[in-house]
Order: sequence, then C-alpha cells, then structure tokens
Amino acid sequence: MGNVDGHVKFQNHYGRVHVQLSGNCRMWRSDAISEDGGWLSADVFVDIVEQTWHANLKTINLFAPLFERILEIPIAWSKGRATGEVHVCMSRGETFPNLHGQLDVTGLSFQINDAPSWFSDISASLCFRGQRIFLHNASGWFGNVPLEASGDFGIHPEEGEFHLMCQVPCVEVNALMKTFKMRPLLFPLAGSVTAVFNCQGPMDAPVFVGSGVVSRKISHSVSDVPASVALEAMLKSKEAGAVAAFDRVPFSYLSANFTFNTDNCVADLYGIRASLVDGGEIRGAGNAWICPEGEVDDAAIDVNFSGNFSSDKIMHRYIPEYLQSMPVKLGDLTGETKLSGSLLRPRFDIKWIAPKAEGSFSDARGDIMISHDYITIKSSSVAFELDTKVQTSYPDEYFPDRKEFDGKRSMPFTVEGVELDLRMRGFEFFSLVSFYPFDSPRPTHLKATGKIKFQGRMLKPSSIVNEQDLASGRDMQHVEVEGTAQGTQSLVGEVSVTGLRLNQLMLAPQLAGQLSISRDRIKLDAMGRPDESLAVELLGPLQPGDDESSPNRKFLSFNLQKGQLRANVSFQPQHSATLEVRNLPLDELELASLRGTIQRAEIQLNLQKRRGHGVLSVLRPKFSGVLGEALDVAARWSGDVITLEKTVLEQINSCYELQGEYVLPGTRDRNLAGKENGGLFKMAMTGHLGSVISSMGRWRMRLEVPRAEVAEMLPLARLLSRSTDPAVRSRSKDLFMQSLQSVGLYPECSQDLLEVMRGHYTPSNEVILEDISLPGLAELKGRWHGSLDASGGGNGDTMAEFDFHGEDWEWGTYKTQRVVAVGAYSNNDGLRLERIFIQKDNATIHADGTLLGPKTNLHFAVLNFPVSLVPTVVQVIESSAADIVHSLRQLLAPIRGILHMEGDLRGSLAKPECDVQVRLLDGAIGGIDLGRAEVVASLTSTSRFLFNARKKIKKQIKSRAKWVPGWEKERDKGYADEAREKVYRERVEDGRNTQLAESLKVLNWNFLDVGEVRVDADIKDGGMMLLTALSPYVNWLHGNADIMLQVRGTVEQPVLDGFATFHRASVLSPVLRKPLTNVGGTVHVKSNRLCITSLESRVSRRGKLLIKGNLPLRTSEASLGDKIDLKCEVLEVRAKNILSGQVDTQMQITGSILQPNISGNIKLSHGEAYLPHDRGSGAAPFNMLSSNQSRLPAGDVNQTVASRYVSRFFISEPAATNTKFPQPAVKSNKVEKDLERVNIKPDIDIRLSDLKLVLGPELRVVYPLILNFGVSGEIELNGLAHPKWIKPKGVLTFENGDVNLVATQVRLKREHLNIAKFEPEHGLDPMLDLVLVGSEWQFKIQSRASNWQDKLVVTSSSVEQDALSPTEAARVFESQLAESILEGDGQLAFKKLATATLGQLMPRLEGKGEFLHARWRLVYSPQIPSLLSVDPTVDPLKSLANNISCGTEVEVQLGKRLQASIVKQMKDSEMAMQWTLIYQLTSRLRVLLQSAPSKRLLFEYSATSQD
Repeated sequence: MGNVDGHVKFQNHYGRVHVQLSGNCRMWRSDAISEDGGWLSADVFVDIVEQTWHANLKTINLFAPLFERILEIPIAWSKGRATGEVHVCMSRGETFPNLHGQLDVTGLSFQINDAPSWFSDISASLCFRGQRIFLHNASGWFGNVPLEASGDFGIHPEEGEFHLMCQVPCVEVNALMKTFKMRPLLFPLAGSVTAVFNCQGPMDAPVFVGSGVVSRKISHSVSDVPASVALEAMLKSKEAGAVAAFDRVPFSYLSANFTFNTDNCVADLYGIRASLVDGGEIRGAGNAWICPEGEVDDAAIDVNFSGNFSSDKIMHRYIPEYLQSMPVKLGDLTGETKLSGSLLRPRFDIKWIAPKAEGSFSDARGDIMISHDYITIKSSSVAFELDTKVQTSYPDEYFPDRKEFDGKRSMPFTVEGVELDLRMRGFEFFSLVSFYPFDSPRPTHLKATGKIKFQGRMLKPSSIVNEQDLASGRDMQHVEVEGTAQGTQSLVGEVSVTGLRLNQLMLAPQLAGQLSISRDRIKLDAMGRPDESLAVELLGPLQPGDDESSPNRKFLSFNLQKGQLRANVSFQPQHSATLEVRNLPLDELELASLRGTIQRAEIQLNLQKRRGHGVLSVLRPKFSGVLGEALDVAARWSGDVITLEKTVLEQINSCYELQGEYVLPGTRDRNLAGKENGGLFKMAMTGHLGSVISSMGRWRMRLEVPRAEVAEMLPLARLLSRSTDPAVRSRSKDLFMQSLQSVGLYPECSQDLLEVMRGHYTPSNEVILEDISLPGLAELKGRWHGSLDASGGGNGDTMAEFDFHGEDWEWGTYKTQRVVAVGAYSNNDGLRLERIFIQKDNATIHADGTLLGPKTNLHFAVLNFPVSLVPTVVQVIESSAADIVHSLRQLLAPIRGILHMEGDLRGSLAKPECDVQVRLLDGAIGGIDLGRAEVVASLTSTSRFLFNARKKIKKQIKSRAKWVPGWEKERDKGYADEAREKVYRERVEDGRNTQLAESLKVLNWNFLDVGEVRVDADIKDGGMMLLTALSPYVNWLHGNADIMLQVRGTVEQPVLDGFATFHRASVLSPVLRKPLTNVGGTVHVKSNRLCITSLESRVSRRGKLLIKGNLPLRTSEASLGDKIDLKCEVLEVRAKNILSGQVDTQMQITGSILQPNISGNIKLSHGEAYLPHDRGSGAAPFNMLSSNQSRLPAGDVNQTVASRYVSRFFISEPAATNTKFPQPAVKSNKVEKDLERVNIKPDIDIRLSDLKLVLGPELRVVYPLILNFGVSGEIELNGLAHPKWIKPKGVLTFENGDVNLVATQVRLKREHLNIAKFEPEHGLDPMLDLVLVGSEWQFKIQSRASNWQDKLVVTSSSVEQDALSPTEAARVFESQLAESILEGDGQLAFKKLATATLGQLMPRLEGKGEFLHARWRLVYSPQIPSLLSVDPTVDPLKSLANNISCGTEVEVQLGKRLQASIVKQMKDSEMAMQWTLIYQLTSRLRVLLQSAPSKRLLFEYSATSQD
C-alpha cells in the first residue's frame, strides 16, 4: 500500500488494540504496468484478553488477487476488481473467521486447485453471511464454457460446501471436451450443447448433477469449429433439422442426464436419447470412470445403447455415389450396443437385425466387435454369409500426444491384417430399371453366387517394393502414415474364388491367386485350369475424388478367360479405352430380356486423337420380343463425326439395314453443353434421350427394308413405341392433366363432365350395341418393303423422306390388298404426301397434298366404302376414342349403303378451310331405301360453315343452312368473295375435281354476320319415316305429314318459325303397348311461340290422347293465358324396367318451353312399377326429369339454354355454356352458386307445382325375384324436377307383399299399418314404418329410407326373446345363407337354389272384395317341395308335377275389431296350416289367438293408436 493514513490505539493496559488505516493498494503478480490496485480502508479491533478480534474492510476498485493475503482458501487469483464492504470477526475457540457484507466483483479470473480449467471474466455480487458466500447474477466462463450461476458456497477449508445452480447457455462440443481436458474420441463430433446442473457437496469433492441437450444454435462461427466430416455432415443436413453429428451421421435431437462425483470420478449417464435425421432413435444409459486410472482400466466404461435407424440412408452417406446403384435394401436396423473397456481402449459389441430387409438382405442379422486389437464382423442373410476379422494397431504416441481431432485423417488406426470369408447364394449386387423409352421395361438384375476367401497382412514398403514397382511409382505422391516412414503400406495375401457365377454365367469355377491392396494400387492375379484366369489391376488413388494424382497415373485393366469366353477391358482416363469380348452367352447372363450370343464385340478408342472404331456381332439376338437370326453393327469415330457404317438385323423373313452419321457439336457447343451438363443429364435420365441427342449435334440416317414380314415387325414397333412403359404412361398422364387445367377443366369437376356426356349420348332407352372387338395386334399379317431417309438435330431442321409399300395385309377378318405411302416431312413445311393409297376389294382411300404445315392443301377421296366400316376405321386410327366410336356407331347404326366422299382441306390448323362432297349410294336408313342422298359442305376461311343436304325417298326432304360461328371477327367480305372465286376458277381450270366444283355451286356464298344462322327444312309424308328412323323413341308407320321449319337469328338468340300438319297418321313407340292411330292436328311455331290448335290420337280401343294450347319458347315472351293442356286416358305403357301398366293424366303446362311448370294429376294403376337397379346413383328413376340448369334470372336462362339447343345441332358449344367448369379466379358467392347449377346438357328446366301422383288401384312395386309389394296412395310433388330438389308430400300404403332373400322369406305383416310417409323438407327420403314377418324372424323398420338398416329391429317370431344385436343378426343370416346355398361338403347347393328360383317364378293369384262392413282377401299360389326330396331316377318333370301343391291364404275382417286369417303353405316339404284370430279391444289394446308355431293367447298393447 502507498499513501497510507491511520493510527494505532492501545487500551486496557494494552489488552485492546485498535488499528485504523487507509490508502491506495498496489498490484502484485500481474503483468499490468499500472500500479493502481484500488483503495482499501481497514479498521481492526483486537481484544487480547477475550481472544476476539474483528475488522471492517472497505474497498473501492480493489485488485482482487490481494484477497490471497487476507483469506487462505484453495483458489489462485489472477485478475478482477472488487468494490464493497466486508466485516470479518473471530472469537475464542473458532478456527475460521466469519464474514459479513457485500462485494461487487467484475472481470474476475481464478482457478480452483486441481480444476481442469480457469474461471475467467466473472461478474457477480458476493454476499457474505458468516462462513458462506451467496452469489447473485454471477456469469462468466469456465475454460471455453459460458456459465451462469446462483447459489452459495462455504469458505471453511474443511466444512465448506457448494450449493450452486449453474447453466451453460451454449458451448461447442469439441470446446467442451477441451475445457475438461478430455482426449478426442476415435470419430469426430460436431454440435453445440446447452446444459443445466447443480454443484453440491464439500469443496474438495463436489457432486455435479444435471442434464444436457444439443442446441440448434451454433455457439461459435463455423470458421472457429474444427473442420471434420462430422461438421460437414451437420451443415449439409441443417435444413433437414440436423443439430449435431457423429462422424458422417447427423442427429436432429440429443439429450442426456448425468451425475459426476469428483470424489470417486464416476460419471453416471442415464436418459440418453438421440434422434437421427435419417430416421430412427437411440437410447442408452451407463457409467464411466473418468480419471487417469480409467484410461487403462478395462472396467472403466459400462454403457448400453439400443435403438433403430434407417440403414439404407446412413450407408449412402459412406458409400460413394458411383456405388449407390447397388440394391441395398436393409430397411430399418434394430440393434443393441454395449460399450465397455478403458477410456483409451474402448470396446464396442454391436448386435443388429434387419426385420424389414428386402431382396438379398432378407433375414439379415449380424454382430460387430470393435476393440483395440481387432474388428470382427459377422453377418448373414438368405443370400450371403460374411465373416471378417481385421487386425488393428494404434501408434504408441497417438493417444498421449493427441490434443485435437485431425479432420484430415481417414482412419485413426493401422490395419495389420485381414481375414475374409464370403459366401453368396444369388446375392443381388446390381439392379437397374431403365428410364429410356427404347429400353426394356424389365429390370436388369445381377446376382452373384460363389465363395471368396482372403487372408492377408499389412507389409511395409521395404518388404514389397521391387524394381518394377519402383520404376512405375517413382514419381507418385506418397501418403504419410503415422508410425512409419514416408511410403505406402500394402495389404497382401492369398485369395481363392470358388464357383463364382453371375446370374447363370459361370465366371470362375476354381481360382486361386494373390491380392494386393494399397492406396496407390489394387492388383488381383488368380489362376485355375489352363483356360481359366482372372486378372484385375487398378492404378491410382483408392479413394474416389482425390485430385492430387494425375490422370496419366490412373489405369484400369480387367482380363477374364473361361474356356471360349474372353473379356479384356483397359481404360486410362483421357488417353485410351479398349473393350474386347468373345463368345459371351447372353442367355446365361440374363440381362433383362436380352438373349443371344455375342460372337464378337470390340471397341478401341484413342481419346487423345479422338478416334476409334467398334464392331458387334450377335447370333440369334432377342430383346423384348424382337427375335432375329443375326445382328451385325460396325461404327467408326473420327474427330467430331460418329459414323454407323453398317447395322444389319436379319430375321427369318425380314431384313433391316441401317446406316447413319452423328456429328458432335463443335467447341463452342461443347462449352455450352458443359455449362448445361446437369440439365442435359436430367433430361436423359427422365427419358428424353432423343431430345438430348438432337440438341447436341446433327444426325442423319437411312433405313432400307428390302423385305419384311409384318408379324416379325410388331415386336420391334412395340419396342420403339413403348406405350406400355410405366414411366411414359406417368409422363403422359401428367401432360394430360396439365392440358385439362390449361383449358379450365379441373379434377373436381370431372364427375360433372361425365354426367354431361352421359346426358348427351345416353338416352334412357338407348339402343344397346355390341362393342367393336378389334383383332389383337398379333393377328396382323402381311408383307412390306420400303425406305426412310431422315436428318436433323443440332437445333436445325428435321427432315424425312419415306417410301412404304405393303401387300396382302390381314388383320383378323379385315383384309387389304395394297397399302402405299410415299412422301416427305419437314418441320418447317409439314407433311407432304405424294401418294396415300389403301385398297380393300373395291373400296379405296386416296390422299395427296400437304398437311401439318403452315399451309395445308390436301385432297382426299373415299370411294366404294361401306358405311358400317367407318366406326372401325375411326377406332383403328385412335384406339383410345372408345366413347367417340360408340357414339358414331349409334349414329350410323340404322344407316346402310356405299359411301363416296371427296374433298379438299386447306388453310392452317388455326383457320382451317374445307370443301367436301358426300354421297350415299344404294343407301337405306332404318330399312327405308333412299333414292339419292347427297351432302355438299364448305368451311370458309372466315370460319363460316355452309352445307346443302338432299335426301329423296318418295317425297323429297331438303335442308339448306348457313352458319357463322363466333370463332373470330369477320374479315373483309370483298376479299373473301374474291379469294373464293379465285379458288373456284383455279379448280375448274385444273380440271382435277370438276364434279366437286359443280357441286359446290349450289351453296349460297352470301356471307352472314358473325354468329348468324339460317336453317330451312321441309319434310313431307314419307320423309317422316327417314326422320324417325334416326330416333330410338318413335317410328312413323304411315299417314300424311307436312312440316316446314325456318331458323333465323343468331346462335345465342335463335328465332324459329314453321308449321306441322298431320292427318290419319300412325306412330309406334317402344314405350306403348299399342301404336298411336288417327293422329291428326295442326301445330304452328310463330316467332318462338308454339301454338297447338288441336293434336289428338287414339290408342287401342279405349285410349285417348289430346294436346292443345300455346306456350312460348322463353319465359320473357310469355303472355296471359299461355298454357298447354295434356290429357290421356287408359294409356297402356310398357316401358322396360320402369313401368308396365295404365296411365291416366290431366296436366297443365305453363311458363315456357325452356322453363315449363307442370301441374295436374298423374294416375298409375293396373300394373307393375319396377325398382331401378342401383348403379351408384340414387337418382336413376328420375333421369328423365333431372336437370341441373342454371337458376339465373329468366333472361339469362333463356339465352343460355336457347343457345345450347341450337348449337347442339352443329356439334358446337357457345362460350356462355363453358361456365360450368370452375376457373381458378376468385368469384363472388352468388356467381359461384349460379355457375354451380349451370350444365352443358341442353335439357329443360322443369318445375312441378301441385302435381298429384296417384298410385293404384292394383299397382305393385316389383324388384324381380326379390321384392313384390302392393302399393296405393297419393303424393303431391312440388319444386324442381330433380332428385335433390323435389319436395314430395304424402303417404304410400303397402297393402301386402313379400321379400325373398334366398335364405329368408318374409312378408308384410297384415296386422300392421305399413306406410312410407314423404315430407317436403326431407325430399325423396321417406319415413318408413314396416313390419316384415317370416317363419322364424320378424323385422321392424321405423326410420328414414336412407338409413333403414341403422334402426332395424330383429326378433324371433316363434320364441319370445330380446331383439338381436346387429352382430347377432348378421351371424344368424350368415348361417342361414350358408344352409341355403351350400351342401354339407361346402359345394354349391344347386337343388336348393333351383327350388327357391322356381318358387318365385310360379304364378300367383290374388283376389279381394268388400261387402258392407266386411272385407275379404284370397291368395292362391302353387308351391313345390325341395328338389332334394325328388327321386333322381324318375323323370324330373313328372316328379315335380306329382309333388306340386297349392298354398292358400284366406283373410276375413268383420268391421273394425274382428279379423281372422288362415294360411296353408309348404314347410319342410310338408303342408302346414296356421290360423290367427285378432280382436281389437281398444285403439291401443288387442287380443291375439294363434295356432302356430304354438297355440297361445296374447294381449298386445301399443304405445300409439292403431286407428
């Protein structure tokens, strides 16, 4: 201290001493030049008599190491400052003073005795309380570990204890190990740790208890972290969630709990949990003795781990990319690891199993033992067994001197020797499914079988280097290995190969030799019999990707000989490559579908001079169905040109010769290709190999086919098309979906689109046509010859010339005598056809001109062609157009005759023009002979369609129309007229098609406005037969008719005018039992207003039909009093599978034709109504009434629907109707609701108002062979005529009936009121209240029809018991069904099934009547016994007739209270009788007397009234 002021006082005869001083302190044991050690003031009181003393210390910025002079504690101080006041006192008998007060310290640095690192930069508030010091807001560093602490600790040397809570915000794991002076592990680590722990216990031996977790935050910059493969793996997988890494394996989560006792240096680890980025989890626990003695004690470590992880993904992190095509499919590995041994020599005992392994690794399992002296690997599966032992050693100075992990070191140990025993049984080590369209879709598998043994040891360079090695390796880079001088160690030993087979190709029956492996060289020499040898030599770095070695010192050589099989391969990068193969049997090699024998294959390349040549000769080649006798290929490479000199494929009856040339891109192109190498490679791997080749260089080829058989060509065509390739199908599907979305069609509206198509092309009573069954492609036969010259690529023009001639082609029953195609193709000019000619007997197809180019000028003709072959030709051209073909067949089904068609196609794809004349000779439509049928049509350049059609029977039908669709704006009319006249003059002058030109003169070339339409139609008398022949709904028999129709206006707003008169006409309809006779009346159409003066007809003897009234086309054109009355009496309907009975109606139709409103009465009686077969839609019976039309305002609907009506006749759709399919743009709720209801189908928007549907009398609801109910009642219908929107109201009563379910026959319970109640708010989902009773079971249904099975109550009808649960009922029905359809031996019981079927087909007579208050009912039906009881030796018909009996059911009801019934029916091949008497006491209580199944008297009470 300096500048000290103070005084000393003695009191009580020097028994008390008081010393007071203050001054500036000086620093000591410090490198700092400053002498300012802070300010200190001390007051010391000493009582010698009482043996007590105390002192008050005040400090300001005091140099902290000066405390060593005040307190002797086991701490070495270095830096820091303290400010505060401390009171120190001590009394008699105390061995250590007490302290009180507070100090604030900053920048404090000190080290506790025997601690591995210093505490530095400590800032805290110290509160002294006796012999304990409390820490507040303490923070600082322990070595490289940041710390935050709070708590207290004692300062008594012997009795002091720690009570501290510490937190480590984040520390890098390698820095943490360095702080605790831990030596690096065998493998690198990466990651940052966050920890919380307690420090408790005596000062000389505290105990640390806490937990740590790996943090996502990196505590240091990447440049400060030691470089290693672990750090690289963590950074690469950071986006996948990696937070740490062990060697090359990244982890997404790591945590552990620990307890470390510094007294015995034992660390207990528990709750260890690790999650891998690649999937899987590892858990562990154990203990370790961390002290110098533990480094050599074999019992220092005892830690156990268990878990699972994805081995395939982890192996890909270690296997080089060029080996990742190996089919390693281990799946998830499950294993256990025991870590034991000393700290310096740990021992790993790993046991693993792969339960989900596939292929050759099925049932894979193994053991791995890693110790200081050796590594043992034992693995096995269904396809291999591996037993390996690697002897290892570590340099003596490796561990003591190793302070940090060397990231450049590949292995921390030295291999001393290797013993390997590998046995393979069909082990698959290579699998490839090609992406190229030309390749076979079958995958390529390479499987090895055999046994390999190797035993070698590591030799020093001095013991293995000879003169030759020195000469070849004098300039090679040597790799430094610790423990040896500079040089390369080699693993040398004996190897034996036994029975090595690749697929079925034997390569090495018995070979023995020597194998040498070093960092610079791998060499194998093995010999067997004189004609068997294997030699492999590889010069260069063992590890791929080492750029330090020059390519000139890399070399690969492979030589194999086995009998006549020879294979020699040599390759030196950037210098040369040679391949020579002789007599390779591809049948035994089994490469996909490739078969044959490679007699000779040679490739020699000089990469420096860019020259080379190759030869291939294959006997009996076969690939993906292509079978040949011989294949010869010769090619040459010179500079930038690759020439295919000769390629000849010979088959039994065919020969193909191919020559070609490919010019590699120049220097500039190669540089550009190098920059886009990744993109080109990606294109090639995704199957666009042809695009890659074309974009890289020019090419040309010539194909000559002097002779060929079609049957031999088909497999080659399939191979080139590869339409069955899954990859091609997937790409085509993606392109198709993208194309749909580009035009506004989305997957969610596909169902609506199908419904629209069904509405257009599937009428309710459509004619069922047999599908066209085209022959298989294998049935195509014939001969052909021709040539093809093509060139392109290099971003240039692609051109081709072809000359094709076919003779006597047969395809099943279809035959052609000649097929000729001659022409050329250019990507600029399109397809130029010099001649297309196809002949079948007298029918011929001709075409010549240009097509698919900027300008189209194609002349075509079809002569003497049967109409019935048109759908077949369409299907052959486009095999996927099944729906189009079906619709075309429906249209052409009633048409017969010989077709002549001639025309010209001009313009472009965007603006096509066409003139065509179609004639039908000897034609007939629906059995009606035509005198002449001719159509002349033209599509002009301004998108105008004009046609004139004439058909003549006895009286003429004429129609002439012009229509201008709104595809584009109208061009200048004068220019169009001039162009048309010019074409016409040229055509006449050429004289090529005079007849067509004359036919076109009848067309009116006066063009209309955009969208305008004109249609005129006249039909008289017999013309109705032709018109109705095209419709499946009605047939004209005879009578007088005169119809005239005119359509004017536009497609969007058509105007219809015309009239129709009928007199004494007869019309037949398939839905009526008898034809309509004496049809007469007059119908007028005046400006879209339908006026029916009177239209009436007779049906059979009693039936009548009368229609009269007025109705506009649109609602906006309506006037007061517009309505149509429709009345029919005793109309006998025979609609198949819908209704067979009598219909009486009295209906009024108001509104408009497009939005009719129907009211009145419809009565169905005296017949049967058939329930529809459910095909997935509950709306089947309402198809004729269904409508999804727009509910937009009247004007919009009229415009939309009217345009659809007209445009449908022209196979076109106006733009307004496309709004059905949703667009991606956001729309308002109102528009979305409106558009949701719009449908392309031009049906009528029908609305029902108080339409009463009366069922009965004598009407039955039938589902053939299963259900037959008598029904009566009345239903009132309102709302839209659609199953979802209709609102019915009423009750239907089921009077009687039965249900046959094969195993169970039940009937309606007569005593119960069986009804179905319809309510408007529930639509076509009535409330059912039914009771069905059978011989054993009774079924009660009281719920909605949509979920009737949910509330089905099943009880026994013979024994009183509780209702069955659904599971119990299902089990009972299952057993009964099995008894009904199966014999005792499990075979189908055909006799039982026949009995049940015949019983349903028997006639049933039923009668009923009423007299005053009495009602009666009688049912009489024949019944047959079980066919099991019929004598098989007797004629079955006679036996059946002798055993037939009659079942009778009589029911009588007197008044409302008394009811009696007698039932006589067959049961178990015997007749049984049952009688029942019921007396109604009240509306809720009744008494029941029954004779069977047991005589009983019951009183029944109902919670609801039975009135």
